[in-house]
Amino acid sequence: MCTHNVPRVTGNQSAPSPWWDYVERNLEYRNLTTGDLAREVNVDRSRLTAWRKGAKISIPTARAIARLFQVSVFEVLVAAGMLTQQEADYQPASTDPADLSDEQLIAELRRRLKQRAETEPPATEPSATEPSATEPPAD
Repeated sequence: MCTHNVPRVTGNQSAPSPWWDYVERNLEYRNLTTGDLAREVNVDRSRLTAWRKGAKISIPTARAIARLFQVSVFEVLVAAGMLTQQEADYQPASTDPADLSDEQLIAELRRRLKQRAETEPPATEPSATEPSATEPPAD
């Protein structure tokens, strides 16, 4: 049996991390080498080996990789396992009242009035001896 073409697997070898798979796919797609990556992102080649083994990247490195690959930094952070896809897709609600429908505005006003009624003490009626706000003061 011929075994000289079969690679030997030793106990210290492991499959590349999902992050490294992402990096390799993008390098190949863009015809870049790991040397190009290390140079453009300004990391030592030993970092590339660490990434292959599952080490995390820093936020500044994620930004540099996103620029190099011409993708969003969120895509890189998801691929690196630093964000979930749900976190990357999060869109904050608009805070501009002009963007709300009339129904949404009314619902918000109702919610606030109800909250105010529950948290503020009830207003007291003016007593017979106190002048009311609509009565002119006595001379």
